Amino acid sequence: MTKTLERLRRVGLAAALMIHADGASSAEAQAYIERWSLATPEQAQHSVRFATDPTWRAYVITYSAGRDLSRAFVDGDPSRFRRLLTEPVRVSDLVASSTL
Repeated sequence: MTKTLERLRRVGLAAALMIHADGASSAEAQAYIERWSLATPEQAQHSVRFATDPTWRAYVITYSAGRDLSRAFVDGDPSRFRRLLTEPVRVSDLVASSTL
């Protein structure tokens, strides 16, 4: 996946922040997702439901920033990938490896 497409995956997080931090409506967030991630209305509506559901909304950050932090930590090293999957790794270790 190209870096441009990777960055587009953060649109859902931006939309969630619009709702939870800036007070945007669900319709505004859906329109934002449709425009900036080129999602269909159905896909965008699903993203908004996910970002506003009390059970799942915390996962929005996990799927975007968590992936980026994990990728930076592993940096193509199979032993670090193994460590990530088999040992407790502190968030501070992930952040130290990141340039986010």
